[in-house]
Amino acid sequence: MRRMRLPAALAAVAVLEACGGNLGNRDDQPFREQPMHRFDIAAAPATVCTAAKKVLLGDGYVVARASPEDDLALIGTREFMAEKDHPAVLQFHASCQQSAAGTALFATAVESRFEISQTKQKTSVGIPIVAPISVSSTTTSEAMVKVGGETLREEAMYRRFFAAVMREIKPR
Repeated sequence: MRRMRLPAALAAVAVLEACGGNLGNRDDQPFREQPMHRFDIAAAPATVCTAAKKVLLGDGYVVARASPEDDLALIGTREFMAEKDHPAVLQFHASCQQSAAGTALFATAVESRFEISQTKQKTSVGIPIVAPISVSSTTTSEAMVKVGGETLREEAMYRRFFAAVMREIKPR
């Protein structure tokens, strides 16, 4: 009886593993000791978030709170053209959390790419029995369709952001 359980258990593990499929980007989550999205600053969270907001505003981002009741989480948004007729949006999320060193500033940049999609709609109205009159119209509408997005993993960009926040906190 015991010998029959082992093959069944191994088969179940193999099936579960196969059903998991490709985890894609989740396979490379390093959870490093010094993550690129975190920077510790010896200042109060409100001071750090105000400095982060000024840095984002100074670089052309439109800045809003991540939620109405949270002054310590920001989202900076900047739109640009990645290529001709291919708009993109860069969102920079910053959150200031109390830590033993003062404040842990977390930053994550997410780029979303779009394409402009056009749809044409033709409408025709006529009264064939009364009179051979027909009226038609064509309407064209455009919409942005998201075609991709990713979290930016350029460590140098995050270091530049954290350095700019430090300069804002400790002016020369």
